[in-house]
Amino acid sequence: ILDDTLVVVTSDHGMPFPFSEATCYRNGSWCPLTIRWPGMGAPQTFQEMTQRTDIMPTLLDLLGIKKPAMDGRSLLPLIKGEKQANRDYIINNVNGVANGNQWPMRVVQTKTSALIVSPWSNGKKRFFGIDSMGGLTLKAMEEAAQTNPRIKKRVEQYLSGYPMAFYDLVTDPDQRENAINNPAHSAEIKRLQDILMNYMVTTNDPQLENYKTILAGGVCDVETAPKGGRGGRRKNNSPETAD
Repeated sequence: ILDDTLVVVTSDHGMPFPFSEATCYRNGSWCPLTIRWPGMGAPQTFQEMTQRTDIMPTLLDLLGIKKPAMDGRSLLPLIKGEKQANRDYIINNVNGVANGNQWPMRVVQTKTSALIVSPWSNGKKRFFGIDSMGGLTLKAMEEAAQTNPRIKKRVEQYLSGYPMAFYDLVTDPDQRENAINNPAHSAEIKRLQDILMNYMVTTNDPQLENYKTILAGGVCDVETAPKGGRGGRRKNNSPETAD
């Protein structure tokens, strides 16, 4: 049935490791997308920034089905060689996680920079708790942090977060150094902040007021383990698994 079948290959969002799954760090939203359909012509590779919400409108276009109102934009114009505005960035969201807890994060990411907003973070140590932390990796990092200052800083970054962070992905691809107060990046930071504000207003984002609080220099009070959540994080030595 390959000659009359449209095939899409993609993956889950993020590996079940620190700074990946259930976060807005780069490895939490970076995944493959390959589409094949009969008669498409020679394979092509595209560099534009795309999102999962783009898949459905693309499929409907390829199938010749009228699209209802929906999030995302069809990739078919790009495939045909046309230009689309605002393809130099993506916006990703994290709200609740599998254990019922709330660790809201937002990111505007380009190929060279990322602005991450974490309303759950108050800038001090919080007991960040998602299911994928119960494996061996974080435990090994915490043990190494006892003697390695660089790893200690990395663990603290993961557990405590920053209310707002900016990362230069050219010089800091692993997102280790928060450059939100670096004047050299002020123009790009403001641009990404404005993009996020417009998105949150347009989508009536539930974290909009918290984002305004952070922009004003305030601290948010987010209930991370509401009724129904399990609270805390797993304390076991099981291999990394995702719910």
